[in-house]
Amino acid sequence: MCFILLACCIAVAIWDGGGSNLKTDGPIICLERKATLRQRFDLDTICTTLAAGDSVRVLGVDRSSFGQKWLVETHKGDIGWIDASDLSGISQIVTDDADKGDTVSVKAKWLGSFIHRYIYSNSKGEEKERSTDGFIPVFDGWEDYEYNRDGYAGVCSVEKFEKAVIGKSLDEVNDRFGSPVLQRITPNGIEAQYSWKIFEPSTGRMLRPDVSFSPDSVASAVSFVAPTSRAAFWLRHMPLASTIIDWPVTSLMIRGSRYNIYVDAMPSTGIRY
Repeated sequence: MCFILLACCIAVAIWDGGGSNLKTDGPIICLERKATLRQRFDLDTICTTLAAGDSVRVLGVDRSSFGQKWLVETHKGDIGWIDASDLSGISQIVTDDADKGDTVSVKAKWLGSFIHRYIYSNSKGEEKERSTDGFIPVFDGWEDYEYNRDGYAGVCSVEKFEKAVIGKSLDEVNDRFGSPVLQRITPNGIEAQYSWKIFEPSTGRMLRPDVSFSPDSVASAVSFVAPTSRAAFWLRHMPLASTIIDWPVTSLMIRGSRYNIYVDAMPSTGIRY
C-alpha cells in the first residue's frame, strides 16, 4: 500500500499530461514562399530553409504567446516547426478586441530569438500588432491538430532509457517510445527527439531525450537536456524513486493525448473555424 501511495505521489510530481504518437494523416500544404524549418536539439536550434513550392504534411498546430507554430514533416522525412508568418497561403482571424473577426495576413515581430507579436493590417487598413496567441488560422480541420506542448508519452530513468535504445533500430525505438516529435535526416544518420520524461536520480530533474541513429538507422548515442531548471529535489533523496518511475504503471498514469481538445476561441460568433 505504501508503495502504491508513493508511486502516486511521484506521478503527481512529474505530471504534465501525455501522449505518444503524432497523427500521420494530416493535410498536405504547398509553401507559397520559402519558409524556415526550426528544430531544437540539445541547446541548439537548427534552421533549414524550405523552398517555395515544397510540400509539407501538417502534424500539429501550437498556438502560444511565442508564435503560432506548425509542426510539419517534409518530403525528406524531417520533422520540425514552421511559424505561421512563413505560411503566406494561410490567413489568420483575430480572436478578440476591436479587430475581432478580421481576416488578416501576419508578419513576425521578433524579441531576441523569439517571435512574440504579429503585425497585421485590419479591415480598415490600419497596421496593428498583437500577441501571437490572439489569432486562429483559416484552415479547415486545424483544431483536430491543436498540439499539446506539455504532453508526454511516458517516463523512465536514464538507465532504463539507454538500455532500451542503444543498439536498437529506428523502428524498434519508435515502437517502444512512440513517434519522434522532431527528426532530422543527414548523410551521417538521423537525430530524433522523443516526448518522454527521463529521470536523472542525482539531480531529481526530468530530462528530454535526443537519440542519434547511424546511417543504417541503428541507435548509437543518447543525449539528455533539461528543458527547464525545475526539479523535484525530494526525488533524489528517495532510494526507490528510479525503481518506481520505471514501473509501467507510472507511465500509464501520466500518459494522455498528444493533442488538445479544441476550445472555440471565438464562442460569441457561432462560427467554428
